[in-house]
Amino acid sequence: MKALTAALAMTLVCAAALEADPPPPRAPRARLQPAWLVPSTAEEQGMDSVLLAAAVEFLRGQRDLYNIHSLSVVRHGCLVADVSFWPSQPGELHHVASITKVVTSALVGIAIDKGYVTGVDARVLGFFPDRPIANPSEWKDAMTVEHLLTMTSGLGGVLDYESEAAAMEASPDWLQFCLDLPMTAEPGTVWRYSNPSTFLLSAIITQVTGLSEHDFARQHLFAPLRISSSIWWPESPQGITDGSGSLMLKPHDLAGFGQLFLQQGMWRGRQVISGEWVTESTSLHASDFQCYLWGRYPDFDRFYYGGGAKGQRLVVAAGDDLVVVLTGGGFFHEDIEAIYREALRSFIFPAVLSDQPLPEDPIAQAELTAAIDRAASPGREPLPVPPPPPIAAAIDGQPFLVDPNPLEILTVTVTFPTAEEARLRITASGYWTYDDDFEWAAGLDGIERFAPGRLGILAAGTGEWLNQTTLLLDVDELGNLELRRLTLVFLDGGQRVSITLEDPYPWDPDPPLVFTGRLQP
Repeated sequence: MKALTAALAMTLVCAAALEADPPPPRAPRARLQPAWLVPSTAEEQGMDSVLLAAAVEFLRGQRDLYNIHSLSVVRHGCLVADVSFWPSQPGELHHVASITKVVTSALVGIAIDKGYVTGVDARVLGFFPDRPIANPSEWKDAMTVEHLLTMTSGLGGVLDYESEAAAMEASPDWLQFCLDLPMTAEPGTVWRYSNPSTFLLSAIITQVTGLSEHDFARQHLFAPLRISSSIWWPESPQGITDGSGSLMLKPHDLAGFGQLFLQQGMWRGRQVISGEWVTESTSLHASDFQCYLWGRYPDFDRFYYGGGAKGQRLVVAAGDDLVVVLTGGGFFHEDIEAIYREALRSFIFPAVLSDQPLPEDPIAQAELTAAIDRAASPGREPLPVPPPPPIAAAIDGQPFLVDPNPLEILTVTVTFPTAEEARLRITASGYWTYDDDFEWAAGLDGIERFAPGRLGILAAGTGEWLNQTTLLLDVDELGNLELRRLTLVFLDGGQRVSITLEDPYPWDPDPPLVFTGRLQP
């Protein structure tokens, strides 16, 4: 009885945390979790620790197919499972890819709630009266905000999704590119996944509020949720936020966004988004699975979700009072979705046993803790490191001036802090590096080393000398989602270097980039 009373008290604590002021910081984990997210045992929240442990082991066992980074399970507003899969580290910013689209959908709802937009039936072209429009037609005139939200605008589609998105980002004016696209279907009749359609929603927010979508989000969404991460969100040359992707959030902050929807838009006593919008935007409108940029599965309708490339998933199950966040980066198999759905269907949802606390089960809880600890460790011993070749001493700390290349890399410098570690410093001036310098690190003993990579987002790497002149580095960019393989061949006694940069995906890889450099005078 005492255990049941204590568990019920913990449930009330989790609910109260969403209403009260944040507690004072607690070491050492307070830095890693937002104030609303109170840790709890699974049983205190009516869940089975054994099944959650099985979910962790299942996902860890899929690492050859799905490069998963994290799993967060939140029940009744409490954090019942928080997993960082090695080499991912807790509390780091993470690219959420097209989960960004459901954030854009929410911001459209806020703009409607505040009267900036009259409603989803507003005509898209009416927001841009001063723009010349190519390929005019009655269909284009009839296109509404709702058509953009359901991806049934009929706009574009001459190119495939990837090519169309790349063409938009390569154009000097993304908005004009989107408005000028031809219509290939009558609005409301054909569903087609489209980044330009979602970008137009961001442009509409900017047009009616005078703020970029990013700034509008800071004021009306991120601030109420107390999301204070250093959020990066790219924009067009005209300063319009890319509403279709590339938002950076911490996994716990993403869970908070899901919790907001689970609570019908209410946060700490404040109605951040109207309950009507939450209901409308997560209900089916087009096809068998499309809501307002949220998705549903017709054969698994226990939840709605936001999905992003390479394993990003935000799952909201209102009937179970459950939020699940998965992040990943890079992949080795086309059907990541099947893996994460299996984790939900076979383990996480079956773990939901009751709306009331269950009796404490120390053995089951220890099993879950052990599974989380296994996931967070390399799971292997360091390898013996042979003596470095003589070329290592010759090039250690020497900057190489890189010849002109598509990534606009200017210099590369390799250092060896110890015999077990190599570090690569890159200076550059282009978009690929976000006009900033960064480092990658690699353990030469088979255990990842960490360094602040592009955008300051943590990256992990391993490496080895393949022969007397060739250094191989494998880098997982973690929150930046990419896997990189660099092969550096040092020539002429270390006076020159040839660098091959490629991704190691076994299917549909990008072509390798090869560029050269010479010791800086």
